[in-house]
Amino acid sequence: MLRRISLNTVLAVSLAAAPIPAMANDALIGGIIGGVIGGAISNNNKRSSSTKRTYTTSRPAISSAQREANRQSQIALNYFGFNSGTPDGVLGRNSRSAISAYQAHLGYSPTGQLTSFEQDFLISAYHRAQAGGPNTAQLIASNPQGVRGLLIIYRDEQMNGVGNGATAAIGGHYGLPSAVAAAVNEVAKSSDPSAEQLVQRHGFIQLADINGDGQTDYIIDTSVTGSAFWCNAQACTVRVFASTPDGYERNDFQAFNVTPAMFSCVRGTCTKTDNAPQMAAANLAPQAAQPTLPQTQLAGAPAVAAPALPVPSAQAVVIPRAAIIDPLSPNLWFRLT
Repeated sequence: MLRRISLNTVLAVSLAAAPIPAMANDALIGGIIGGVIGGAISNNNKRSSSTKRTYTTSRPAISSAQREANRQSQIALNYFGFNSGTPDGVLGRNSRSAISAYQAHLGYSPTGQLTSFEQDFLISAYHRAQAGGPNTAQLIASNPQGVRGLLIIYRDEQMNGVGNGATAAIGGHYGLPSAVAAAVNEVAKSSDPSAEQLVQRHGFIQLADINGDGQTDYIIDTSVTGSAFWCNAQACTVRVFASTPDGYERNDFQAFNVTPAMFSCVRGTCTKTDNAPQMAAANLAPQAAQPTLPQTQLAGAPAVAAPALPVPSAQAVVIPRAAIIDPLSPNLWFRLT
């Protein structure tokens, strides 16, 4: 609207200036008209520029929960050897690069963006490694990939399988704590069934809270392996793993047909409370081998006036040298002189 008014004003001035006498200088008139038109255009541009609005785009705000999850991911990445920089909850260039390296290590697409599964697995693996204590340190020391090898171990365990190469023997945890899994592998080396078959065999691994700390304790009964390597004539090797704040402690016993009720544990120290299977076998053996007392001991006793009782034919008869047989006695009584 203002632009139209300004142009109309310029045109009116131009028309008004048209009948000026010839003595007016044409150049002067042209300059005046040009100045008026230029001023109008300049003022119009200023007005239009002052009415412009500027729009800026900003990233959506990150919630505190998401920022904390990002920070936990950065801590876990740094622990497993993927440098993400300072854990501040902001996934910048270093964090994206670390995420890509983590994804490539586990065989995922290196997008630099964590999926929910990848983030949950990363954080849970970090907390599990922290809680493992000495067992975690042992796994790291024995793994050629070091601390990054823990991710392969935990991934293979979650998939209920084993990896390949150097991590295969370490990765076979069968869903068990590392100390228990190591014992399973040890038993399997001296048994015909494989470790995978043993953990599925009924009675080989028994679960119970023996020490009452609210955690699962484990019993390995080698009697179900069918291998004579772990058994003798009366009992087989039994290993009880009791949970403690620092991990699992192993207790070795010799028993047969074990149940959790046969053991009592205080923290990591366990004792056997029921020896009935072994005691029964021990009590039967002496009774079977116990001989009957010979009755000939009476013959060696001091002489008495009463005659001795008849001796059954199945027993040995010891006749003293001073004994005299009475031929008139139908029962062959003995009397001492």
